[in-house]
Amino acid sequence: MKVIDGNFKGSQAVIITSRAHGAVLEIRARLLTERGFKLMDDMRSMQLIEKTESHSFFNYLIMLVLAITIVGLIVAIPLYLFGKELQFKIKVRTKSGEEFTIQGDKKDWKQIQSYVS
Repeated sequence: MKVIDGNFKGSQAVIITSRAHGAVLEIRARLLTERGFKLMDDMRSMQLIEKTESHSFFNYLIMLVLAITIVGLIVAIPLYLFGKELQFKIKVRTKSGEEFTIQGDKKDWKQIQSYVS
């Protein structure tokens, strides 16, 4: 994930989970950890701003070519259902008053979706 707006603009955001500390959102600038926030304790709100699911032109083209034959249709249907690209933006407000916006993709969404209201 990447911070695209706010106090930590341009930094990378990573969610780290551990049994001892729970889930922590770390903001990293270059190779150093700039700031860490516990997701359940330090956050005031995490609001979903935008979420888009789509297929690329190349995916549509492959699905169209595969759908010509019966065997290809069997491959094209799961590709259509599970091959979507996902992009999202989340506005984060912390209890210490910091605000920033995070942008991520499909693999990041799986980690953060349970914390977004």
